[in-house]
Amino acid sequence: MESQCPQGENICRFLTDLGTRREELSTSGVTITNADYWSTILSSIPPWLKSYAVNLQASTSVRDPTYEIEPNILICMISEEYDQVMREKSMQSG
Repeated sequence: MESQCPQGENICRFLTDLGTRREELSTSGVTITNADYWSTILSSIPPWLKSYAVNLQASTSVRDPTYEIEPNILICMISEEYDQVMREKSMQSG
């Protein structure tokens, strides 16, 4: 679970594969807590997406300090942000 998304690779695909690896480990009897998975997600994505994800969690914690975004929901939100930024970059360059 200590992987890093290679530069230039599609973040959405990488995060989907990360989830698959977590499931495979779980099937093999290795339990990965949500906190560990959160940490893995954050450490594997580029800094600008990490900042986005941390800010998401911080904004939800304002209402309820005990609430944590589920890792799979976090992955969806990060993927949506990545897709949006890539679309914007594509429109600016083309």
